Parts: sequence; C-alpha cells; structure tokens
Amino acid sequence: MYAIVRPFLMIALLRAGPQDLPASVPLLLLALMVYVLLGTGIAIPYYDVPLAILQAVGDAVLLSGFCWLILRLRVRAARLAQSLTALAGTGVIIGACLFVPTLVLAHAGEAGPLAGFASLLYLGLVCWLLLVWGHIFRRALDLDWLGWGVLAALAYLILSAVLLDTLVGGGSTT
Repeated sequence: MYAIVRPFLMIALLRAGPQDLPASVPLLLLALMVYVLLGTGIAIPYYDVPLAILQAVGDAVLLSGFCWLILRLRVRAARLAQSLTALAGTGVIIGACLFVPTLVLAHAGEAGPLAGFASLLYLGLVCWLLLVWGHIFRRALDLDWLGWGVLAALAYLILSAVLLDTLVGGGSTT
C-alpha cells in the first residue's frame, strides 16, 4: 500500500512531479475512484448522499476536463494520464487531511472554539492544495514560474466551486 501512496506523498511534498508517475490507466482510474469516494465523504455533512455523490463525481469530471483542456492548449495532451493521476492522488492525500476540519466546520455551532482552529487548518490545507496542484500544472505544462501553475489551480478551484454550486447548490441537508 505504501508503494502506491509514496509517489503521491513525494509530489504533495514538492519533491517529485507528475512525470515521476507511470502513465498507467489503471492507476489513473484507481486515483480517480478514491478521489470520488473521499469527495463524497467530505460532502456528506453538507448534502444528502445522492447530491454528495453527484458533487464528487462532478468534481472529478471537471478536474479531468480542465486538465485535458489546458494540456491540449499547451500541446502537452500526451501528459494527461500522469498529470490527472497526480492531481487526483494528491487531492486524496490533502482531502484526507481536510476530512476532520470539514466535519468540525459542518458542526461549527457545537464545536465552539475548535471551529476557529478548524477554519485556520482548512484554509492552510486549501493553500497547500493550491501549491501542490500549481506544482503539478507547472511541471505538466512546462511553465517557467510556479505562480502560473498556482493560478491554473486557483482557476480550477473557482470554476469548480461556481459550476458545482450551480449543479448541487440548494441541496444542503442543513
């Protein structure tokens, strides 16, 4: 198990890049499947189960489409499998870290002072996600500056938030 997780940890720590992963469709499908399962678990405190699943699947589809589009625009489409595997795999690692703060924030009224700490932790983890995904985009797109990759990651997160809110917004369980 560690042999599968280790390359994603190295990418999440900025010590490796998407090019260090094999261009393996089974690994890509595994990473996306776990990404969707974790995304569903994170969304359940906020949405009914069918909407949580829809949100997680929608996020994976959007991530795949966004990655394909920007790689195609930079004429790097051959890097799709490795890049998307890296995005999904590191998304799982950081998403697993986001799980507890998300649960605390879903019950912020009951959490008291712990909610403030959970908010800071959540913000820090989202910044880490932006940095890691920026690193992946920078490597995949052959960008000179990490900031361009971070901007690509930020563009995805904003696009995803807007589109997914339109898709599942108003379905909150609270």
